Amino acid sequence: TAILRVMREGRAYATPANLAELATASMLAGLAFGNSDVGPVHCLAESIGAVYKAPHGAANAVFLGPTLAYYGALVAAPMSQVARSVWPDALAGLDDAAATRYLVAAVDAFVDANEVGTLQSLCGGSLDIERIAALSVTNNSNESGPIPMTESDYRAIIAGMALVPADRKWFTRLIVSATVIDALQTIDPTYPVIDPKAREELARVKTSLEAEQRRKAPKK
Repeated sequence: TAILRVMREGRAYATPANLAELATASMLAGLAFGNSDVGPVHCLAESIGAVYKAPHGAANAVFLGPTLAYYGALVAAPMSQVARSVWPDALAGLDDAAATRYLVAAVDAFVDANEVGTLQSLCGGSLDIERIAALSVTNNSNESGPIPMTESDYRAIIAGMALVPADRKWFTRLIVSATVIDALQTIDPTYPVIDPKAREELARVKTSLEAEQRRKAPKK
């Protein structure tokens, strides 16, 4: 019940009077983790922790909602049970998929409301998606999820989280600039190679256009 109260009340529940129940909730969560691996959420969190020194607890919180949403129907049955234990009245009559979406939305809202941070803020703005996906897929916890994730799966989860905030203009420009730079470095663009025949044709067209411009120029 302590875990459910924390989920409902968020930071407002973190008062000296509730420290005992918070400690109990923390212990129960630790026991749960000791008996069941956290899977791909942990893989992603550990990867950005290794590369960007992101706090592990915050990283797990940020990745939890998007990863559950990515699983979709694969986790609908167990996740809907969790959701209905917390919001029995609100979810009465809804199917498993809708109940799961409600839970995912609540997780995301909890993270936002309690200032856990965003993927961008935890990583300092820039994010090497390819590197994080490659590290995540080699993590020992990757096999313990509903399905073993591939690099493509991890890239899709991260890409779905790459939102640009508009309330801080300097941070918006930082993220956009970093994203463009990362993309350019990834695709490694080069000047196109023009074969001799095409080059001759371009020179001919250029000469023709210059001659036409001279003919149309007003006489002095």
